[in-house]
Amino acid sequence: SDSKSGVMSPMKQSRFGFLGRIDRGAADLLVADSSFLPSLSAPQRASTPWQYNTPIRSVEEDVGGGLPVKKGSATTAMPGNYVRRVRTKAQRAMYKPSSSWQQQIADLKILAEAASRAGNLPAAAQAFHKMGVIYDNAAKYKEAIEAYKQFLSLCVSTKNIAGEGLGYNCLGINYHKLGQYDLAVQYHNKHLEVGDAHGRFMAHTNLGICFLAMGLPEHSAIHHQHAIEYANRMGSKQAQSLAVGNLGLATYNQGDHATSRMCLQYHLDMSEKKHAPPGPGDQQSTDTLVAATSDCDAHMQLGQVSAAEGQYQEAVSRFARAIELARQIGDRKREQDASVLLGATQGMLGFHDHQASLLEKAPAAIAN
Repeated sequence: SDSKSGVMSPMKQSRFGFLGRIDRGAADLLVADSSFLPSLSAPQRASTPWQYNTPIRSVEEDVGGGLPVKKGSATTAMPGNYVRRVRTKAQRAMYKPSSSWQQQIADLKILAEAASRAGNLPAAAQAFHKMGVIYDNAAKYKEAIEAYKQFLSLCVSTKNIAGEGLGYNCLGINYHKLGQYDLAVQYHNKHLEVGDAHGRFMAHTNLGICFLAMGLPEHSAIHHQHAIEYANRMGSKQAQSLAVGNLGLATYNQGDHATSRMCLQYHLDMSEKKHAPPGPGDQQSTDTLVAATSDCDAHMQLGQVSAAEGQYQEAVSRFARAIELARQIGDRKREQDASVLLGATQGMLGFHDHQASLLEKAPAAIAN
């Protein structure tokens, strides 16, 4: 059988057909990149070349709006990959919290100007990219866009294709954050044109998220299907799980609850196989917190699918599990959201039972 041979069973009975299978021994290309987020509906950022020595993005430190991982703490679990541990340590040493982001920007502007005068355009491009990341961490997205445009212009002039893809990706995500979805789509399409398989996976994922935000779930579903294709080409189980989960969100908004349930359950099963949920006293790494956050979101979405289908008892159990996961990772916002959904569903369940009871008594009441 598939389970004995170590091959993931393909998704069947889906209106999108065969979604592929991945061998257990396949290389998981995206796991080594700490910027890759398995959270559904989370825009995916392209990998930054390690020689750029960019600051750590806040999204890598503060997971899901809950309690942040302690920065630089000796008890905080570092990423599993050795090279990532070295890089993270260097980034933290270079960009100390004691230095304000305004001072960091001022220093980088001087560096960029000096590099440009010396004709060292790659160094100037790196400085502008660092500015963009620092602005992002300060939630100054408009200023970050200007820095990324400078970075992109220098990459185009130096024929740095990888840098172009990175610039398009950063600009698309920032325009998305500002709600300017048309511009976001334009830049993600540019990323799609110049990206490799990894880049095209991210571009299709981001386009799917954009179109869903624009109220176009049909377009969103098409791009998430393409993302699944590229995940299969890369042999990345994590990428496949993410793409299938995002397809579940798109099909839910199309009203196709059966396909949505199948996709979301597949995403949840793959996530739980890879990451065991943290216990109350467990040491929680960034990767573990991100995975638990993703599982929490998947349970909430599956609960909404069950409620839409009238399966209120199952929905209640899904929301209860989401609350449990939110408490384990200390995410009060998600705990509150899941609690509201749980209360509403319990109310619907009680009303449904009351309605059924009245219908049972109706014939006797009419006879009397």
